[in-house]
Amino acid sequence: VGARLARLLGRPLVDTDRDVEERAGRSPDAMIRDGDESEFRAIEADVMRAAFSRPGAVVATGGGAALHADLLRSAANLWPVVLLDADDDVLLARWAATPRAALTGLPLRQELARQRAERMAVYRDVARVTMDVSETSPDETAESIADLVDRDWRAGG
Repeated sequence: VGARLARLLGRPLVDTDRDVEERAGRSPDAMIRDGDESEFRAIEADVMRAAFSRPGAVVATGGGAALHADLLRSAANLWPVVLLDADDDVLLARWAATPRAALTGLPLRQELARQRAERMAVYRDVARVTMDVSETSPDETAESIADLVDRDWRAGG
C-alpha cells in the first residue's frame, strides 16, 4: 500500500521495516526469530524518528509502531496517520499465508488478541482515519487514502 500511495501522491516512501533491515543487516522477522526483539524495537524507534522528520514522506510502519507511542503521537501532530485494519479472520489468514516470527508462544488467535489489546488504543488515539481493508486490494486502499489526503490538504487540514 505504501509504495502505491507514495506514487499516487508523488512523494517519497519510507518503509520502516525495510530501513530496519538495511541498518541491522537482517529483517525484523529474523531479529525476532533470533530472540533479538529488544534490539529490533530500538532500531525501529530510531528509524521511525528519522522517517517522521522527512517532510512530505509517506511512512509505512510495521504493526508494532504503536509500541513507540510517544513517537507515533508526535508524528500524528504533524502528519495524517491512517490505520489500516481488517477482521481477525482476514488477519489470521494473511499471517498463515506469510508466516512470521511469533512474539509469544500463544496460538495465533490469542496472539492477535494480545497484540490488539496492547496496541489498538494507541492506534485509535493517533489515527485520523481508520480503514477496514478486509475486502480491498492494496491498490484500492492506496487510492482511497490518496483521495482522503488530497481532500484533507485542500481543506487546509
